[in-house]
Amino acid sequence: MGTPIIIRGYYTCATTFAIYRIKCPCGLMYVRQTSRTVRERIREHKSAIRTKKVEQTVASHFVEKGHGVQQLKYQAPTMRRGGDRTKGLLKKEAMWIIKLETLTPQGLNREYNLQAIFRVYCF
Repeated sequence: MGTPIIIRGYYTCATTFAIYRIKCPCGLMYVRQTSRTVRERIREHKSAIRTKKVEQTVASHFVEKGHGVQQLKYQAPTMRRGGDRTKGLLKKEAMWIIKLETLTPQGLNREYNLQAIFRVYCF
């Protein structure tokens, strides 16, 4: 939970093709990737919290623990340009999930299919 992350470059909430990390007040983290704007994806997480859509991982945790939308903190370093950005996102997402230990119970990522990642890169 105390892993320093160096972010190189300039990124905004309008950034696309990004890995984003959400951190809740109790210190748990959630990592995902999006090809849409970070702003749009975070807005969806906040809306799910407000409307108590507990089938969504982040919303479920925030509602269950009584965290407010204003307590949702996020970071979103982007991917390098060039190459297959979809494959790059999957690879970086897996790397950050493993590096930051965000799978339950240490984090909020409920599951992650590493076999799908290996299939993309090995075949």
